[in-house]
Amino acid sequence: YSLSNVGQLREEQGELEPAIEALEASREIFEDLVKEDEALAGELAKVYAKLGDAQRSAGRLSLALARFRLALPIFQRLATVDDPPSGYWVGITLDYIADLLLDLGNRTDALDALETSVGLARRLVEHDPTNTNWQAILAQRLNRLGRVWIGAGELGAAREVLEEDRSIVESLLALEPSHGLWRLAWARNRCVSASLSLAEALPEPALTLARSCRDVLTDLANDEDRKYRYWLARAHHLLASAFDELDDHDGAGLSRGEGIDTARSLVERRQPRPQDIDLWVRLLLEADRPIEAEPWIRRLASMDYSAPGYLAFVEINRAP
Repeated sequence: YSLSNVGQLREEQGELEPAIEALEASREIFEDLVKEDEALAGELAKVYAKLGDAQRSAGRLSLALARFRLALPIFQRLATVDDPPSGYWVGITLDYIADLLLDLGNRTDALDALETSVGLARRLVEHDPTNTNWQAILAQRLNRLGRVWIGAGELGAAREVLEEDRSIVESLLALEPSHGLWRLAWARNRCVSASLSLAEALPEPALTLARSCRDVLTDLANDEDRKYRYWLARAHHLLASAFDELDDHDGAGLSRGEGIDTARSLVERRQPRPQDIDLWVRLLLEADRPIEAEPWIRRLASMDYSAPGYLAFVEINRAP
């Protein structure tokens, strides 16, 4: 337990290699203990998950995926059909697996994982309809599923899950309008809905949606939490794309510049996520700044990052 806690603390402090070393030592101990006491299997699964998270932060995406895949069957075995909350860790692990599969370019398996995760969240909400945390988890997973459907060109399916996401988030905000995470969830829905409108060749609705997303996040992004700033940078990027479609080059340039300024704070952190770097690269290449983008492209390549659409975008836009 102590080694696992030390590993998690080291990771939170950005000391990834010492964190991974401590977690690996904890894994070895728990693997031996589980052979004699199966009741400790849940703790072993949590160590696998912590290792997956640490390896992901270190940019070792394939190794991170392998660790989460070790955790998943244990969590599944411990979950029971008549107790939906016991499946909580199954859903969380599937979320990580889906994200990593997308980072590695495997959209098909990512969709399978996400749809299973959404199904588990529905069971949680059905088990306790008054639990706002379960509702928020369902909304978040629906939003993620919508993003993947957009990337797959399944726009009808994307619209359906995004409408359900919006409905849930608006019901949560009706209970507590100032709740920061629920305001973020609403802004995230507007952002992804803007992406959907752009995919449907509807730039004017996309512009309206992206503006509403930006306006909420401009306030929330004063918080140093990365998730707020990431979605604000996404909002600026969407605005730039909508302005491009409307041939408003001044608007596109201004929004793209604001997106670059916001995204810079993400990649300058000690351990930027692959998604942060992806957005940064896209903004720089669209602003015709390939020299600045090149080292970040190489960094993503070293992680085997190949999210759907990313490699083709880079190939088209990078310098020859």
